[in-house]
Amino acid sequence: MKTVLLNDQTVGTTEQDVEIGDKVVVDLHDENGMPIQVEGIVEEILTEG
Repeated sequence: MKTVLLNDQTVGTTEQDVEIGDKVVVDLHDENGMPIQVEGIVEEILTEG
C-alpha cells in the first residue's frame, strides 16, 4: 500500500502500483470520518508499504 499526495493536495492511500504523474483513485476519510475515494494525479509518493 502506498500513501500518495495528489495534484490537488489530497493525501490518500492506494494499493495500485503507481508512479508520479499517474492518474489514481485513493482511499481516505471525509471530515465526518466516512470512507471516501478521490481521483487525481500523483504528485508525490509519501510512503510505500
